[in-house]
Amino acid sequence: MSTACEVALISREASTSALLAAVAALCLTACAPAPAALRQPPPVQASPVADWRYGVYLLSVQNDPTAAQQYLARVSAEGGVSDPEQASLLYRDLAEARLFAGDLSGAAAAARVARDQLDRRPTTAQFQADDRSLFARDVSALAAAGAENLDQLSEIANSTAGPPDADPWYLLGWARERSGDQSGAQTAYRKFLELAPAWSFLRTTSAMQRHARQVVGAP
Repeated sequence: MSTACEVALISREASTSALLAAVAALCLTACAPAPAALRQPPPVQASPVADWRYGVYLLSVQNDPTAAQQYLARVSAEGGVSDPEQASLLYRDLAEARLFAGDLSGAAAAARVARDQLDRRPTTAQFQADDRSLFARDVSALAAAGAENLDQLSEIANSTAGPPDADPWYLLGWARERSGDQSGAQTAYRKFLELAPAWSFLRTTSAMQRHARQVVGAP
């Protein structure tokens, strides 16, 4: 199996190397939340590279999905990516931002595009069957969460097809919490925490872990 980072970061094989290098460089520094006072200003000049990079920064470092979705959506609207590898990642990021910003239907729509693009992405030495399985489960879980389909979310989270995946467990906990099922949410969040961070690939992993620990009362 290739590294788990293949699922979370843009692959080295992408045809638009400048775009990939810019976003990957941002992701390497997006592990720990930054103080709000140190928030970077928006890009001086809009471009697909700058918008995607800043959107990922807002999502993963600042935990601001509402602002992040604006930049990620602009990349999509401007046709800034066409390669299936890049597009699958862009729309996964957009689905995550929309979901946690409260736009559930928009999240489901973006996740479906991400899945369609993933199906077009070839298997390579750097992107193999286990990577595809993890990516597919994450975007399918985002789509199910956007559709508020708890049964489907539970099925995805419990799937044994491929390596472990923490993210569907968090999304299941999140959906159960929204529905008022606090006990069910805690159960799902505990499972998420058992698997994270090694098996968590969404941009907001750090914030997700903090929230899950808070709900279950873990230190």
